[in-house]
Amino acid sequence: MKIDYAFAPEDEGFAARAMGRELRVKFKDCKEVCAAIRGMKAEEAKTLLEKVLDEKAYIPGKKMTRQGGHKPGMKPFGYRPVKTVKAVLAVLKSAIANAEFRGLDVKNCIVKSALALRGRKTRRMKPKGKHTVFQINLTTVQIVLEEVSE
Repeated sequence: MKIDYAFAPEDEGFAARAMGRELRVKFKDCKEVCAAIRGMKAEEAKTLLEKVLDEKAYIPGKKMTRQGGHKPGMKPFGYRPVKTVKAVLAVLKSAIANAEFRGLDVKNCIVKSALALRGRKTRRMKPKGKHTVFQINLTTVQIVLEEVSE
């Protein structure tokens, strides 16, 4: 199935994009991570995601405030969805590499669009012969970088 980009930049010559298709991460977490990095410079967004992996920063929970993990001390600051941050960081690094390949100045690139889209649901059987079917939700992440002149 072909997935098109949801955001089209005004000038394709000054933009680079990357997509992670059907990643096995939570959609709600992806939505929060994408909202946190949208509008940042590319290097700042990469630094923020690496700090979250090193447990030095949080992702602010603005929209999806229910069904979070019960971890002490994280409620007023946000939360750390490690698996999701790894997936989004890989897509962001790919977009940065695409920008370098296209000859853009990465220091002046901003994350113009960062989207999380619901993917399809797959069915899996529980292990050890249990006859129960559960669903796995997949998520597509799209990141578009755009070079701005200062």
